[in-house]
Amino acid sequence: MALDRKRRYAGATSEELIRCLRHNLIALPLYFEGTPNDSTENYMIEWLGIAYEFAKDLKDALQWEEQEKSVDRDWLDKSGFAKQMAASGIDLYWSRPDNIATRELDGWPVVLELDRGKRVRYRLVRYDGTTLIGKPAKSA
Repeated sequence: MALDRKRRYAGATSEELIRCLRHNLIALPLYFEGTPNDSTENYMIEWLGIAYEFAKDLKDALQWEEQEKSVDRDWLDKSGFAKQMAASGIDLYWSRPDNIATRELDGWPVVLELDRGKRVRYRLVRYDGTTLIGKPAKSA
């Protein structure tokens, strides 16, 4: 049976296999032991198995954790976050937690700080629970 065959790529990392797939999708069946007389169905099952493994690894790699980060008004200025948002054309505003859903409907989504190294998105929250939200600035 095709699924019981030993796969030649067992020692390869996901990154190496993804790189191989990007360069040449036709070469994928060469990673399996077997003869050219194998049926197309067996290769299709193996393709689906590999696709599932890659999708699972890719999903894990793309997931970001969301956490709250306690900040104050001085942090916005000292970290340069306020200047970065202003340069991007985003107006910032603090909102109470009970108003966030309404503000989001009005076009003020919650602003998140990204830590790409740790793959964490931080919700910026003050000591009293007010959360930083933003909206594209109106053009004059």
